[in-house]
Amino acid sequence: MENPFDLLNEKLIRIETVLNEIKEFQRNEVPAPFLISSEKLIGDKALAEYLGCTIQTVSRLKKTGKITFHRYGRKYYYKSQEIDESLKGKEQIFDSRKQR
Repeated sequence: MENPFDLLNEKLIRIETVLNEIKEFQRNEVPAPFLISSEKLIGDKALAEYLGCTIQTVSRLKKTGKITFHRYGRKYYYKSQEIDESLKGKEQIFDSRKQR
C-alpha cells in the first residue's frame, strides 16, 4: 500500500506546476509546451512595449493585416521576428501621429 503522504506530495507538486504555468501566462509569455519553432511568443501588452506603442495600436495593426499573429483560444500571440519582418521599412506607421 502506498504512503498517503507520498500521494499528497505528488498532488502538491502538480498544483505548483499549474500555478507556475498560470504565472507565465500572466507575464504575457507562453509556457514551453506552446512554443513554436523554439521562439517565444509574446502577447498584446508585451508587443506594445516592444514596438513602443499602445495596445490599441497593436489591435489596429492586427485588424488591418499589417502584422502577423497566432491565435490560441481567445488570445493572440506574436513572434518578434515575424513582427520585425512585417514592419520592415514601415516606420511611418508610428510616425503618422507625430506629423499631424
